[in-house]
Amino acid sequence: MWNKCISCNATWSDGQFTPGCQECGGYALSRPCPICSGRCQAVWNRDTYMSNKMKSPFWNGDCRLPEPEKQTYLVRTFVENTEDALVDAMNDLCGS
Repeated sequence: MWNKCISCNATWSDGQFTPGCQECGGYALSRPCPICSGRCQAVWNRDTYMSNKMKSPFWNGDCRLPEPEKQTYLVRTFVENTEDALVDAMNDLCGS
């Protein structure tokens, strides 16, 4: 049960995932480091229990970049996600 996506029924243990599926998140059981997009060569592994429970991808791993470089990527990701959320919120307000 834990090696499958509950949302789309893809079998992660067979390397399957469904593009666009929120629970799959674009990968099966492993993925390149999401902090630096794989620049550090680290591979993160899916927490299948949490992915199933929350219907969203959860990953375990550590970025291998030096701390200052890692922080740069984290800040950039936070700012980009915040900007996207603000744009979406503004569009929602304008559409109301």
